[in-house]
This record gives sequence, structure tokens and C-alpha cells, in this order.
Amino acid sequence: MTALLRRLAKDPVVVAALCGLLAALVHLESLGGDFVFDDVPAIADNPLVDGRAPLSAIFEQSFWGQRPGYEHITTWRPLTTLGFRASWLISEEPFGFRLTNVVLHGLVTALVALLAAAWSRRTGAGLFAGALFAVLPVHVEAIAGAVNRAEVQAALFYVGALLAVLLAQRSARGRTWGVALALFVLALGSKEHAITLPVAAAVLWFEAL
Repeated sequence: MTALLRRLAKDPVVVAALCGLLAALVHLESLGGDFVFDDVPAIADNPLVDGRAPLSAIFEQSFWGQRPGYEHITTWRPLTTLGFRASWLISEEPFGFRLTNVVLHGLVTALVALLAAAWSRRTGAGLFAGALFAVLPVHVEAIAGAVNRAEVQAALFYVGALLAVLLAQRSARGRTWGVALALFVLALGSKEHAITLPVAAAVLWFEAL
């Protein structure tokens, strides 16, 4: 039994899964409660989310929708808004929105563990990075607020793209570069701060040489 546990501890996929589970468990308390603060205008009262606006408007309007008081905001996050709309069709209750954030955070944490393990070539480094990332208090706002799915969704594609870049460097496969590019586009469509990804990818590339 001990030998099996040691073997599993050396498997980066197992380590990533455990870190992801830890991340989800830490934030289970955030599942309760109603929509708060920006959750209301961005989700509960947003015509792009509740279906009052046509589906195509998600790609034509800002994250907040074109309505009185929001005309001056030009933030464009179509993939996040599309996700909100899909969640709204399933259930209008805030629980589902918060649960999605928790699941996404778990997936991001798992990718962080895989990225750290792949970059350092040490599973232990992946365990440390993933476990630390899972419990950092800075993530609380991004996960507890339903509107902040933009953060965790963009992070999922962002970290996934970095992992793809690292794998592309080591395997020299053009297909992996295509995956990295696709994930970059998805991250940009989730939140605008993903524009920094090429810089992060360049740093990772040269550090891994």
C-alpha cells in the first residue's frame, strides 16, 4: 500500500488531480448566498444573459450589455457572457454560477500543478505549486463572486496555453502550437488581461531552454 502511494505521488496527473480537489474543497463555502455587488448588473439584470437580447448581441455588445448607465463601458468578454447565458438556461439560481467558479478553480489549479511539474521536471514542485495555488486567499474574490467567472475562465485557458507552449518547445510539434494559439484566443474572449499571455509565454520559453 505504501509503495502504491509513493508511486502515485510521483505521477504528475495524480498530483494535479489532488491539488484540484483541494482547491475545490477550500472554496465549498462560497456556494451559498445570493447574487451580490456586480453579480446583479452583470448577470441577474443583464439582457445578454437572461435572453432579452439576441444571442448574436453577446459578440456585438460589451460585457455589461448596451443599456442605460452602461453605454460608456467597452469591456468585451463574449465567451464569459456566453457561459453566463448557458448557466442561466440551466438555472437562474446563483448556486450554479458559484459552483462553476469552484470547478473552474479546481481545473486551473490542476493545470498549475502540471505546468510546474513539467517546467521543473519534478513532480514535487508540481505538488508544492498546485497546493499553494489552491489555498491562496487572493483567489477568494474571483471565486466567491459569480461575475468573476471571467477571471477563472481566462486563467484556465491562460495556464493551459502556457503548458501547451512548454510542450511544443520540447516536442517540436506544430499541432501543439495550434493548441496554444487556440487557448490564447479563448482566454482573450474570456477576459482582456489575457493579452499578456505572449509575454508570459516568451519568459517561460527562454527560462525552459
